[in-house]
Amino acid sequence: MVEIAVDEKRRAAIELAREMLADGRLEFRVRRSLDGELLDEAQRQISAASPELAISEALRRLVEEGHEKRRAARRRLEQMYDKRDGQLPADA
Repeated sequence: MVEIAVDEKRRAAIELAREMLADGRLEFRVRRSLDGELLDEAQRQISAASPELAISEALRRLVEEGHEKRRAARRRLEQMYDKRDGQLPADA
């Protein structure tokens, strides 16, 4: 029974943290060692007002690039499927 209570408390705490993050009521900081020169160059290239904004923008661009790659792959699969008139390959 103790494990269940701990799991329920943990789930509740995680859910509360997610809600607070979504509402902008919770801020957290991550301490990592970064390449200062690389960060300066990224900040300069994207004209970010601060290192934090440079990091956020770089992460946003990385995520968007990944989404676009997945969309392109899906389009290619759909084109392949359409060329076969909806038929799957014989070896599938």
